[in-house]
Formats: sequence, structure tokens, C-alpha cells
Amino acid sequence: MMPANSAAKALAYKLTLTAEGVGGDTRARKTLTVGPESHGVAGSGEQLASGFHSCSVLPTGHVECWGKNELGELGNGNTTNSNTAVEVQGISNATQVADRGASCAVLSTGHVECWGEELGNPNNSETPVEVQGITGATQVAAGEGYSCALLSTGHVECWGSNEFGELGDGKTTYSLTPVEVQGVTNATQLTSGAFHSCVLLSTGHVECWGGNWAGQLGNATATDSNTPVEVQGVTNATQVTAGGYHSCALLSTGHLDCWGLNAYGELGNANTTSSDIPVEVQGVANATQVTAGGWHSCALLSTGHVECWGWNEAGQLGDGTTDGSTTPVEVTGITDAIEVSAGTENSCVLSSRRGVECWGDNRYGQLGDGTTTTSSDIPVEVQHVTSATQVAGGGFHSCALISTGHVRCWGENLFGELGNGTVTSSTTPVEVQGTSNATQVAAGGYHSCALLATGHVQCWGANPYGELGDGTTGFSPTPVEVQGTSNATQVAAGGYHSCALLATGHVECWGANEAGQLGNGTTISSDTPVEVRGIRRATRVAAGGNQSCALLSTGHVECWGENAYGQLGNGTEAGSSAPVEVHGISHATQVAVGGYHSCALLSAGQVECWGQNYYGQLGNGTTTTSDTPVEVQGVTNATQVAAGGNHTCAVLSTGLLGCWGYNAYGQLGNGTTTFGSDTPVDAQRITSATQVATGGAHSCAVLATRTECWGRNEYGQLGIGITSNTDTPTEVSAL
Repeated sequence: MMPANSAAKALAYKLTLTAEGVGGDTRARKTLTVGPESHGVAGSGEQLASGFHSCSVLPTGHVECWGKNELGELGNGNTTNSNTAVEVQGISNATQVADRGASCAVLSTGHVECWGEELGNPNNSETPVEVQGITGATQVAAGEGYSCALLSTGHVECWGSNEFGELGDGKTTYSLTPVEVQGVTNATQLTSGAFHSCVLLSTGHVECWGGNWAGQLGNATATDSNTPVEVQGVTNATQVTAGGYHSCALLSTGHLDCWGLNAYGELGNANTTSSDIPVEVQGVANATQVTAGGWHSCALLSTGHVECWGWNEAGQLGDGTTDGSTTPVEVTGITDAIEVSAGTENSCVLSSRRGVECWGDNRYGQLGDGTTTTSSDIPVEVQHVTSATQVAGGGFHSCALISTGHVRCWGENLFGELGNGTVTSSTTPVEVQGTSNATQVAAGGYHSCALLATGHVQCWGANPYGELGDGTTGFSPTPVEVQGTSNATQVAAGGYHSCALLATGHVECWGANEAGQLGNGTTISSDTPVEVRGIRRATRVAAGGNQSCALLSTGHVECWGENAYGQLGNGTEAGSSAPVEVHGISHATQVAVGGYHSCALLSAGQVECWGQNYYGQLGNGTTTTSDTPVEVQGVTNATQVAAGGNHTCAVLSTGLLGCWGYNAYGQLGNGTTTFGSDTPVDAQRITSATQVATGGAHSCAVLATRTECWGRNEYGQLGIGITSNTDTPTEVSAL
């Protein structure tokens, strides 16, 4: 859909261009198919792209798309439009996504896969296909019938349509395979518009190539160029974006410059006169990102607010009106944005608290809110896009790490274990105060801890034995820093104690120690970290009820603490205040510790467990306790294991989830509350699990598109908005 009076305006604009000697019928027709810019801002935990369809890279590396799908642009194997997010088939390691007619994703391998329209071959594809010859891609951008990739060398390669020089190779010949853009050797960022592309150079300059009938190349002409030309006057850019027929650059000062078509105010300089050189966007001095759509533009500000300007017939400016604006207006209700993406006639934002929200045109369901309401002039939440990257289960509460580095917790909060400054329990996730750079979260009996990107550790909640590690024994409903730990790489929380793996391979623990669970050779509790004896090559640490274990770089496992049920795995039932080796384990890749049992994931995909087995939590087909490891029946392809109070779960390579042990609250997730199962049973409806966590009597799993919990729920520890138990996985609310 073109702007109002599109036929007359397209004709008028075509005649203007023709008078300047640039233009023609082909270009006038192609204005009807202008799509969005391609996005992927480095450093974001979740990437966005938006247009007549929208896509997002999840923290798991999967990709979800929603909206128009007539050419297979959603990548889910069909051509049915979708008004909620659907998963792109076969991609699990994406780092960035771009879309227009085709959609493309950069994989962690440096390869590029595309789906939808014109992939550099004569046929559309409803599922991803690999682009030939691309091996070092760091970013991809998609235009109308062509695509480009930025390589790790600073070079750029493009493929597809080339009528206006979109491939930048000095020709106007269509190419089925990537060709190198001439003269670009130090690009740091790439963007593609409808028929032109631009790169940011390491010098802060910007170069563009392709169609230029509106001045979108910014070189003071309206002449197409099949090789890059320098944008005039831009020497300190930090980001560049290409829209339908205009381009914008973010400057190091926080100001914005735009150039090209300005028929609807998309340049933001308070008029509608197009410009073939950059002009300054009015009133923006603290931008951190800019994005150009079909005929509008948006900027993310340092305050977390978003402002947009230009055409607004579908509400794509997000200010609660459909009135266009030649200067920036504020998007309603957005105060914590971390990325913004402008599409053809819609816009989307990734926020730290509410995930992905979109506004504007919705004819094809591109807002992803489960409706096909014509449009929305304020942001609406996209359904089924999760931002959780890891989940942790505590005694009666749960926590999730969000892709933004924030942490959210839910459930019992008697001692402040939710970390939100209160002692009020919550049936839905609440944000932990003051934590914005977490990389991992752990939930203990009545306390929680987070590992920060700096290597420091913060804990909150109950603290009678010093399990918060801050030198006190007073509880805290907000995070406090663990004393003396600055190089941690992992944190674990047990019943009333905590442990951290250090970058040196050493392990430190703090809190309750009556059973020797701190591993320092004593049974004296400590409110600050003490070093575990003899551990020098640990790669992972786990904490349970009153015992702890460490995985060593050799593949062996050592445990310490309580051993009444053989949970140390050393063939005895004698407790130990220093590490002892688990018998028979020599090729473990992960260790998990539960209430009174422990488990190890082996390199071949099997799982072995040891300790108490009253409820079948060892998974070996018996209820006989074992002080040495026994193999879990039927598990040969596990990728992760988690041990709860009296049950155990494992993620399988197929994305399925198997659980075993106590089940009175439905914590096995198989639709029953039978007493228990001594062999694994499948959790219902889970087919794309990437991580599982087990609490006292509940379980949670991060899936490709959401987070689900099941089991005991009297304190709201499932996060589903109620306090009723459930024996089948249920989606966590508002995560």
C-alpha cells in the first residue's frame, strides 16, 4: 500500500524525476513494492527486522517470523500468513536476521541462509537455503530482489537483481551468486534499502550504491551508481540505515542526518523537500540507533524512549494518531527500548521488560499480536516471542535470565527471594532490582544469585547462614554483592548455601556448612566465600540440598557435604567436608545436584545418577538407593540434566524432555500426578526445549519460542498467574 493518493503522488514524483533526467516507468511501478530496512544491531540479545512480515532472532539462535507469507517469507514450510510468531525451519544458530521479499539469517558459522522471494535462484523457497560461497559473514541485508552480506574482512558481497547497480560490482547484470562490491575493504556495518545499499566505514564515512532517483545515495546527484559513492559531509557516523528511498546516519554526537526522498517528512527536517545531501533531523541530540522504513524513520534515544517521523497513515509513528509528521514525535508508552526497527508501514521495538512490540500496518498480521486488525497506532505486544535465555528453579520460586541481562523471578517471596524489593509473593514474573548485566541466574531454597558480566556475583533473599555472601546474616529483598568474588564464571545456589566457579578453575562456597557442603574441610558456616579444598581444574559447579559437586576438566566429578543416601557417589554413606571422587565417572560434561541425589551427563549422551531413590529419581527402573552412579534407562541423547527435590529431568537432542522421580504435584509434566516414575516419561507438548530447570517440586523449560513451567504451584512458582498445580507444561506469563 502506497501513501494516500498514491497514484497521483507516484506520477507526480516520477515526472519530477524524469524532468531531472532520472526516472522511468519501471521505477514508478517498483515503488509499489518498497519494503523495510534490514536490521541487526550488534550487541543486542535479540535481533529484529520488520516489514510486511517481521522476524526476530531469539536468544537461543532460533528465528521466528510473522505476517505476510505468500512467497514463503516466514520460512516455516508453507505460504500461509500468520498473525503470531512461527518458527523458521532448521535454524538454531542465527546471530542476525534481515527481511524484505526474501528473509536471510547470518549463522554462527559465518554462513548465510535465505528463504522467501528470489534467493539468487529462479525459485522462491518456503524454508531456508544456503547462499553459495559466503563463509565469513557477520551481517546480512535484504533489498527488493537482492541481498548483501558484510564479511569479517570488511568486504561486502551481493547477489540478485542489479538493474540499478544494487550489487555494487560495476555492472547492472543480475547475479545468481555473490559478487564483490567494488572498493569496499573496511566496512563495519551494512544496510539495504529498496534499490540501494550503504556501508559504514571504519573511518566514520558512509558510502552508498544503487538506485539514486531521490538522492538516496547522498552524493549531491540523482544518478544511479553501480559502484559505491561517498555520502557528502558525513565523517563521524557510527551507524547507517537505508529505507525505501531515503537513508539516515547516526553521528557520534547523538545527532542524526538523513537524505533522499522526503515527500512525507521522512528526513525529519520540518519540510517535505527531498535532498540529495544529508540534512539534520530536528530536535534529536541523544540518539543511540536510527532505522529507516518505507516512508518513515525512527530513532532510539539514550533514555530508552523512541521517536518516529514521516508518513503515518497506518499509525507507524506510534504516537496514537495517524497524522504524519515532518519532525520526530514520541512513540506512546515505550520507555525501556533497546532496539527499534522500521518496516514498510510498521515499526517494532525490543524492550527490556516487555519483549517485542509492534505498531502500524497489520493487514498481513505483521504486528504479531494474534489479530489482523487493520492497524494500530500504538505499540502492541507480539505473541509467543520469548526473551528468556535461561531459567532456574528454587525451593518454591523460579527465576529467568532475560536476553537484555535483566533477571525476573516469580513465586514465594517470604524472604525477598524474588529480588524486587518486597516480600510479596507473585504468580507472574517481577523484575529483580538493579541487575542489568547478568549472564546466569541460580535459584536456591529461599535465595537467588546472579553472575554478572563483570565476573562479580549478586545474591538476594534468605540469609540465616550467610548464603548471600555479603558478610552478614540478614535477609535482603534486593541484590547484594558477594564479597571478594570478581572473576566468577558460574554460580550455583543450594538449599542454604551458594558456590561460584572461578576463572582459575577453583571453586568458592559460602553459607550453611553443618554437613561440610562448603568443602573447606570444616563444618563452620561462612557468610563470605571460602575456597573448596583441592579443586583446581573445575569447569562447572552444582549445589543441592546439603551437598555440592564439581565437574573437572578431566571429565571426572567430585562431591562434598551430606552423604546419608550416597549422594556423594563414592561408594559410602559417610559425609565429607572436602571433595571426594564419584566412582566410575570419567567423561562427564555436566553435573546436577538435587535434594538428596546427584546426576552427571556423559559425553555420549547418557545420564547417570546416584543417591536417594525412594521415588525413582535415579531413573534406573528401581527405587533402590545407590551410593555409586547407575545409568538412567532409555536416555542416550541428552544434552542437559537438572536435579530437583526428588525428581530429575533431561533435555534430549530432539528437543523433547524426559523426567523421572516424584510426581505427586505433576512435576514430571506427563499429564498425571501418579506417585512417581522410576524411568523417564515425556513432558507433554514439549518439542523444542533448549534448557530445563527443576525446583523443589516443580520444573521449568526454556523452549525455542517461550518458557513453560509445571508441577507444584501454591506460591505461584510456575509463573502462570494462578496458584493451582498443573501436571502439564504451561506458558509463563509476561516473561
